[in-house]
This record gives sequence, structure tokens and C-alpha cells, in this order.
Amino acid sequence: MKQLFYNGKATTMFFKNEDTIDKIAIWVSFRMNDSDNPFNLNERYSCRITDVIENIIFIRGDEDSLELLLEDIKPIDISTYA
Repeated sequence: MKQLFYNGKATTMFFKNEDTIDKIAIWVSFRMNDSDNPFNLNERYSCRITDVIENIIFIRGDEDSLELLLEDIKPIDISTYA
């Protein structure tokens, strides 16, 4: 499982292991202009994904500069504690 981190803080955005950073970047580009503003952008209309390097998606705009980090995470198996 993969999780997206926004400016170093965990989000509730999770992805399957087989999802590539490029596919996730496309998904992010569609979500940037959503009315709920999931990435807290000041001027969403001016923002673009400027680069995708390894596991980081860079978003830049007139008043925004944001890095989204994609990290592999491992869910805790609590059945071993029952």
C-alpha cells in the first residue's frame, strides 16, 4: 500500500502497490481543481505539476509551491495480537 504525504504530513489518500507515481500524478492533477481543495492551494487555477521525480510530485503556481511524497506503508496485522 502507498500513502500520499502533503508537506510532510500524512493524508488519507492511499493507493495500491501497483499504482505508479505517473498514474498517481495524473490523478493528483485532476484533484487539484476539485472544489474541496484537497491540497489547500491558494490559486488552484494557476497550479501545475511541474515535475515527478522518484516518489515526489512537485506542484507549482503563482502563490503555491507544494511537494507530495508517496511512501510505501505496511498495514498493521492486528490478528497476531488477538
